[in-house]
Amino acid sequence: MNALRVLQPDAGTPIPESVTALFHCLNRVVPEDQDLEHLTVHRATKVAEAIQLMIERQVSQLAVVEGKEVLGLFSFRSLANAVLEANGDGQCLGNLTVEDCIDVRPPYARVNDDFQPCLQHLARADCVLLGEPSRLQAIVTTFDLLRYLYRTAIPFVHLAEIEQSLRRLIALCFGEAELRQMSEQYRTEKYRMASRLEEMVFANYVKIIDDDRNWPTLQPIFGGSKVRIVARLKRVHELRNIAFHFSRDLCYEDRKELADCRNWLHMKARGAEALAKGGMQ
Repeated sequence: MNALRVLQPDAGTPIPESVTALFHCLNRVVPEDQDLEHLTVHRATKVAEAIQLMIERQVSQLAVVEGKEVLGLFSFRSLANAVLEANGDGQCLGNLTVEDCIDVRPPYARVNDDFQPCLQHLARADCVLLGEPSRLQAIVTTFDLLRYLYRTAIPFVHLAEIEQSLRRLIALCFGEAELRQMSEQYRTEKYRMASRLEEMVFANYVKIIDDDRNWPTLQPIFGGSKVRIVARLKRVHELRNIAFHFSRDLCYEDRKELADCRNWLHMKARGAEALAKGGMQ
């Protein structure tokens, strides 16, 4: 996944203080490797050439420029409108340049604008131009925003799946009465634990799995080595605290650990469901 860069606000825009810079704005969505030269085209470019460029560069729009001035936006949508206006005149279409097919009023936004006001622009044009016609700084597409939101949200999605699946797998092994008895036993051992799974914290699930007294009941579901499983879950617990306390950004390796644990538990859940179905037959 591409890294992201942070653009500085345009001239005349106040530079955000360190606290306001923490908020998620459009400048954080721009891919780090974005090259504006690959996203612009001269107004005299033939439509066929522009389409070929979009296919090669895997984009759905190009800013039409004259020098450093943005004249408008050429896209598959603006081309479709030009085709309709040409009334099926194939010879006319063959002579079209991008200037004949542009949206002359593309949406603009400042680099430190919020996402929400730009959603309507993205729905209409699939992109927002950052800067102004005489100073284009970047282009944010719908895909860029989706990728950014995915990257931001996916660790929390994985953590939710991990915690909820652990709860369900433990519930498959122990009934409510057994869990209440287990909780009371732990309290006599000076370890605090709620009596209901839904009220337990992540560390409680790790404690249950790590307890040698419980492992014979858990092993048919979880399988493998208890030591390795507990080590993996303790690492997830560390990452969970980092993510929910926002003490630092999760790096690629952190995210991969969460994804790997999520996939491992998904496999265990499928195995547990298959085992349960086999027992009912």
